[in-house]
Amino acid sequence: MDPIEGEFICRKCQQPLSIDRILVSKKGFALFEVRCSKNHTGKRKLNMSQQNEWMPTVIKHLYQCPRCSSNLTDIRQKTEKDKTMLLLNCPTHSKIKKVVSTSFWYAMDALRKQLSARLAYSASYAVPYAPQQYPPGQYPPQGQTYQQPPSAPPPQPNTFAPPSASSPPETISPPQHEITPPSAPPASSGLPDTTGSNIDAKDFCPACGEEITSGAQFCTNCGTELG
Repeated sequence: MDPIEGEFICRKCQQPLSIDRILVSKKGFALFEVRCSKNHTGKRKLNMSQQNEWMPTVIKHLYQCPRCSSNLTDIRQKTEKDKTMLLLNCPTHSKIKKVVSTSFWYAMDALRKQLSARLAYSASYAVPYAPQQYPPGQYPPQGQTYQQPPSAPPPQPNTFAPPSASSPPETISPPQHEITPPSAPPASSGLPDTTGSNIDAKDFCPACGEEITSGAQFCTNCGTELG
């Protein structure tokens, strides 16, 4: 057992001890008033010059219920000069009060925040695969760790996209000019012309409808002989 952890085990019943009060003496020692779940009380003393070694253990036993050893959570703190009163909550036994030296409280609270923000791996530790990324049935060789494989470079944007096979290339056809042949003159019905015009049908070519010159023997457009 860790010797520091052993200091916070009851010497009568071997139960974990909960810290009720922490004071700092002028001689450089931290004084702890402790008790176990069977209400055995006692005192402990540790050197403040070695607080980095025993502080995590002290935090653990300070936030431990003296009745059931459950973890306690903060409700509020109140500081009066050199003492800070802690009101903590136990899920079974409700509110529990403890007293800590103010200077010790600040040092302990700073360490608590540091421990909660500590990275899971140090900067020099080789980053392993996540558990679900190990090959099935395989584990790192003894004394080695898997290295994170280099990530593939991001795909470069394609600046030229070939035409799709489903869409044939667009072709441009030359404009088509529709040629509309002149309409043939209406046949004469023998009735008087009501439009006011007096044009004889013999003035037009019977084949293409082109207007002919009076007295011409052939059509100047299609060459048809005129009778």
